[in-house]
Amino acid sequence: MYGPKYGILPSGWKAMTAIGRYGPVSAKEVCSHTTVEPDKVTRAVDRLVELGFVRREKDAADRRRVVLSLSPAGRKAYEDI
Repeated sequence: MYGPKYGILPSGWKAMTAIGRYGPVSAKEVCSHTTVEPDKVTRAVDRLVELGFVRREKDAADRRRVVLSLSPAGRKAYEDI
């Protein structure tokens, strides 16, 4: 239903829902909160970043870790769901 409106596949919605509910989180944590396989989470997150729904930033406490959070546009889409 929302796929055509936002241009996101089901795996993207699942990732976005995990990020919105539990974020900021790592991609590994997104996998643990969804049934989406790691390779699909990576592609979904890449697409969400490209669309401007998700921000990808280095963790200030652990520079090896990348954290994902919703952008303002992503938060709006998440709340619309």
